[in-house]
Amino acid sequence: MIVRIGTVELTEEEAAQIQRSGKYIVTYSRIFQVCYSLAAGWYGHELYYQPKMAKRGRFHVMSGAAINKMLGFQLLN
Repeated sequence: MIVRIGTVELTEEEAAQIQRSGKYIVTYSRIFQVCYSLAAGWYGHELYYQPKMAKRGRFHVMSGAAINKMLGFQLLN
């Protein structure tokens, strides 16, 4: 089954791996935390909005420390 988080399409296994590793999805203008609930299934919780964090149509899976360094301030623990 395909999971859609923002504009990113992942398999359930990929979403579970990102959540277990404690990493975040960074798209062109948003940072998402991958979450799961029995009622809703897999979903992305939007944490931050800022244009031009990645190239349009691309996404990155990054640690909190890498995101903080990219942004230049402490957003994530």
